[in-house]
Amino acid sequence: MINDFVFFGCGPGMYKNIYPLYRDQKERKISGGLAPVLKAHNDYLQVASETGLLGIIFFICLLLSSFKVAFGRISKIHFVKEVDSYALAIGLGLAAMSIHGLFSFPLQVPASLTVFWLYIGLLAVVEESGKEKVIYWKPVFSWFLFSLSIAMLIWACWVFTMKLSAQVLLKKGSRSLNIGKIEESISILISSAAKNSNDVNVQNFLGKAYAMRGGIEKSLFHYKNGLKIYPYNDFSYNNIGILLEKQRKYAGAMKWFRAALELNRDSAESNYNLWKALIRSGKTAEAKEIVNRILSMTPHYGQAFIARGLCRDYYGDTDGAIKDMRKSIGIDPVNPEAYDFLGIILSKKGEYNEAKKFLQKSVELAPFSTAYKINLASIMLKNGEAAKAEELYRRVLTNEPDNVHALYNLGLLLKAYGRENEAEKLFEQLKQVDPEFFYDRKISK
Repeated sequence: MINDFVFFGCGPGMYKNIYPLYRDQKERKISGGLAPVLKAHNDYLQVASETGLLGIIFFICLLLSSFKVAFGRISKIHFVKEVDSYALAIGLGLAAMSIHGLFSFPLQVPASLTVFWLYIGLLAVVEESGKEKVIYWKPVFSWFLFSLSIAMLIWACWVFTMKLSAQVLLKKGSRSLNIGKIEESISILISSAAKNSNDVNVQNFLGKAYAMRGGIEKSLFHYKNGLKIYPYNDFSYNNIGILLEKQRKYAGAMKWFRAALELNRDSAESNYNLWKALIRSGKTAEAKEIVNRILSMTPHYGQAFIARGLCRDYYGDTDGAIKDMRKSIGIDPVNPEAYDFLGIILSKKGEYNEAKKFLQKSVELAPFSTAYKINLASIMLKNGEAAKAEELYRRVLTNEPDNVHALYNLGLLLKAYGRENEAEKLFEQLKQVDPEFFYDRKISK
């Protein structure tokens, strides 16, 4: 980074945006892949990368001149004045912080940064002590400076209040989203975005909320807005690709998944999403290369085990897939996705009772997920619990009347049990909601 931005740097505060392009892939893999690096653990390197050669020279000159003031006044064994003892104490504090900056980022933390500038200010006062200097301020200029200071203080308080209230609303909105109150969550998150439009987390949560509501276009809009704020978030690239895949736009989806892999080649999720899109678009040869990469990985977190397990299941290694899903649950026991996939894989082996147990757990952890309810209902039907399966499908359709999978599966259930008229109504509704889905499954009168 420093080589590419020698004189002026990449810009103050831009380290977190630019560094991902230079991040070492081995280090990324060791740290888990998704762990962001927002600050360099060396203040001098961060100053050099953000402000360039000019900035680091100025910074070092500031430190050296401060040390000269702090330690240069001690000309004898005993202190000349009481103020010299203060200078030494301040200098030692500044030296400790300067050494700390070699191994961490104290100057990037507001609390310690305040102390740093307090040290500099006190040393400036020490330097001026003993000098006979009288400054006559003109009243107009004095009032101007006073008014400017008050205005800046009011502005700073206003900005702080807006950002604080935006964070409070963000937390409230995310909690509402987690308990399934989608409309309430969207309303709160929009208010948060109005107070702080540059918060990438607000945009990502809005994208997630609209996706849960079925508003794919609005969801795409907010995820892309998030990338304008912070363009190095592979999570957002993956979500955009997944939404495009739902629209059967596989070429566009693959483009976004590849962009995610440019940021993090060792992301199991990005590789899995690209592999899935390749399979669905018929590019099996390239898909095989991707799956080999996934299977060769040594995951460090639960979601990566899920991706590897799904690939193993696709290529017939059911036992290996089950093992990966169980490892994912061991790492993250509150992730409903792992329980859901494990239940589906166990059902393929005919272990319906065991599969039902895991699918019920996924519904318990995510009670507002329609996909988990549909999967549980399918297993209940295979296990001979048709009445319970029908009840679950109808619960899904109460919340989402146009859910194509619930319409299709419930229609088949009713048709199998001789309730032709009811089944016919569901198939007609499905035909109107999604004709392509209808004809893909070759449902006929």
